[in-house]
Amino acid sequence: MTPNVDPKDWGGKDWAGAAAVLGRLVTLPPLGQIGRQKYGPFLRAGLELFGAHGITVGFWISPHELRRYRVLAEESGREIHEDLLDPGKGSGALRDVLRRGGAELIASLPSDRFDAEFEGYPGHQSTSCLLVGLKMRDEPPAALALHRFSGPAFGESDRDLAVSLSPIFAAALDNLRRFTRAEELSITDGLTGVYNYRYLRSALDREVARAKRFREQFALIMLDVDHLKEYNDVHGHLQGSEVLRRLSQVVIGELRATDVLAKYGGDEFVIILPQTTREGAVILAERIRAAVEATAFPGEDDGIRITTSMGIAQFPEDGEVTRDLLESADRTLYEAKRTGRNRVSAMTSGSAPDGPGATGDEKK
Repeated sequence: MTPNVDPKDWGGKDWAGAAAVLGRLVTLPPLGQIGRQKYGPFLRAGLELFGAHGITVGFWISPHELRRYRVLAEESGREIHEDLLDPGKGSGALRDVLRRGGAELIASLPSDRFDAEFEGYPGHQSTSCLLVGLKMRDEPPAALALHRFSGPAFGESDRDLAVSLSPIFAAALDNLRRFTRAEELSITDGLTGVYNYRYLRSALDREVARAKRFREQFALIMLDVDHLKEYNDVHGHLQGSEVLRRLSQVVIGELRATDVLAKYGGDEFVIILPQTTREGAVILAERIRAAVEATAFPGEDDGIRITTSMGIAQFPEDGEVTRDLLESADRTLYEAKRTGRNRVSAMTSGSAPDGPGATGDEKK
């Protein structure tokens, strides 16, 4: 259904151009696209339709938290920023559109007022904001926030256009979230919530192809949880499963948005590090090792400490296909286990001494 608005309200675009943008808005992302990147086409379409400098979409993930994704026009909408927000804070404009729907125009806020939505763009002062409520099918309303940092402010015609298009944005967001949840069920590990082996193989195949095309390096870390078998023998597998859940969150906390963490086996994980050298991978792996060692896991009072051993491989030096890279990382992991555990190894057996983190523990 064509919105009942004047073509001039598209900022000089003709209807054919606007229809093309709307087509991108409602198109689902390709399978296997990582996390927040799925929201890129949706957000970039909003930037283009309204001539905005920044755009945010927020939806409820708990009774008191919104998850927000936002992009900036100056970054060509390619960098997707993510955060969590309590809508109960601030001036109330965001709360109002979440509760009532509709659209609201806001000028730049006085310095003595705070609105959380205006804090999402560090280094930019929003001079005009258009907040749009999106009525979802089976969930509480979501919110779309469009910002301009300079130039003409949003006007009544922009608000009318936003109200007319809000059902399309709402349907696109609803479909995108349903698609994301369905895909996550098929590619994530049910215990830890990280990617599963099926996704790991496809993601690694894609990274190999990309690195070959652009003649780049990337690195792999294979991580094994030390002494988990003994821990399970003492505390049971349910407690051991909780250790894996907590450990995966510790690892995620050390990664970049572009890195991929996946479950590889019972107590093994693999991390794909795009555009990363062996040396960079060693630095990250040592950070992860130290973070896990510093984490208090339940049951450690019985004398079994949860630590990690890691092996590193680099494309293309250690393999030019997925299988060879995984085997190389597995060999270096074995070296870390063989030479004491709770350490990082970046070299295969017979090479020079390994990286930092040795503890002197005996091999099982």
